Amino acid sequence: MRTCERITGSSINTISKLLKTVGKACEAFHSERVSNIRPGRIELDEMWSFVYTRLRGMNLQKKYKGKKNIGNYWIWLAMDSKSKLILSWHTGRRGAKDALHSLQKLADRLDLNHRPEISSDGLKTYEEAIDKAFGANVDYGQAKRILKEDKSAKVISDNNAPYKKSVMTHRIPKSGNPNINNISTNFIERNHLTLRTFCKRFSRDTLCFSKSLEYHKYAIALHIVYFNFCRIHKSLRITPAMEAGLADDVWTAEDIVKLISPH
Repeated sequence: MRTCERITGSSINTISKLLKTVGKACEAFHSERVSNIRPGRIELDEMWSFVYTRLRGMNLQKKYKGKKNIGNYWIWLAMDSKSKLILSWHTGRRGAKDALHSLQKLADRLDLNHRPEISSDGLKTYEEAIDKAFGANVDYGQAKRILKEDKSAKVISDNNAPYKKSVMTHRIPKSGNPNINNISTNFIERNHLTLRTFCKRFSRDTLCFSKSLEYHKYAIALHIVYFNFCRIHKSLRITPAMEAGLADDVWTAEDIVKLISPH
């Protein structure tokens, strides 16, 4: 946002208000346009971020105690692996309640007359959330990665734990009859790289982190509508929305701004 301020010469308050207005419009537009989707193979995953400060709970510094909507947050994403369309997203903590909320959002986007095939990682909360959101009308499997400590790596995580790399993936059917060869989270994990690269609030070790949960959510909504409707996917040669039949041509940033109601 400070970069936009310097480039345009506009006030940071003006840019903040525009982000809020466009973010709300993007949320409403996505809910309306991305609906009644005939499901193909869907991949689920969650990605860490934070608002204002990294940690929460016992690890939170005293000066942050009592502040609401700060600390670690995850974005829960669902992607159609064929069209690369982001079907739904949810921002929250990494618990059962938010897992269920994210799966209910996904179910609302789909035409459930057609049975979806869904894959996720081995996070335990997914299994119960899938059952509550879809019941028996789903083919679901988990791709559980076996991690091994890489002693040669110099990278360490935020809690000073040793860096681990994936050495093997177990594909485990959980409900219904999923094709075991299709159980994977490769595409959604690659999408995380795109999100961290183009939405600076997700970049690690920068000053671009979100200071407000509200604006964090607006920035995500703006990014996902841009990704779905404006950004040409390298392998598809068209946008995900065009591949999914939701758009006839490539959108521009001006088209996104036009989503704002004139009233």
